[in-house]
Amino acid sequence: MANFIFLIGVVLLMSSCGQRPEKTQYEEIVISPEQPKAKGSTTMTDPHAFMKKEVAATKAEPSISWHAPEGWEEVESSGFRLTTFKAGIDEQIMECSIVSLGPAAGDLKANVQRWMGQIELPMPNEKIFTYFMKNLKTTPTQAGKPATLVDFTLLQSFKKPMQPSMMTAIISLDDQTIFVKMTGAGHAIDFHRELFIELVQSIRVKK
Repeated sequence: MANFIFLIGVVLLMSSCGQRPEKTQYEEIVISPEQPKAKGSTTMTDPHAFMKKEVAATKAEPSISWHAPEGWEEVESSGFRLTTFKAGIDEQIMECSIVSLGPAAGDLKANVQRWMGQIELPMPNEKIFTYFMKNLKTTPTQAGKPATLVDFTLLQSFKKPMQPSMMTAIISLDDQTIFVKMTGAGHAIDFHRELFIELVQSIRVKK
């Protein structure tokens, strides 16, 4: 019986040795490069793209001009700034910029509150703030539109030395809003106020 089992094992072994090994098959997977999405499809876009285009266009050819005050040095500008000036020494040092934005950027109350935050000026009570806003002065400009002047020194007591302050002007034109902003300590704003107003008055639209 053992011999019989051994004989069967030998036969099976010889049978398997005579078979040809099966070929291994592989399936090739081809990954095509991503095709451009069709027009109108949803894609991620740069939320600030329109701002970059507006800055580039403004830098290429400003649509307004101005007369620089005597003694004010024009320095390199960036972003939305059309120009930047610096003047003064010690506590009279100030910086002044001219910016052009779209016509929808001229909300007066919103801009005043934003500027107050930039110089860390606490919001006064409603009665004082309302009085301040109603009594803002204006000055004529060569652009044919008046400029609204916002002098934040009127809301400050200047208990701290070199406390930052600001004076701004807003000119609302048909196709743009012009912002002129002077920053520095309270003494600097007082010292350069008249020259700042002269700069604002000199702004005109190029023909």
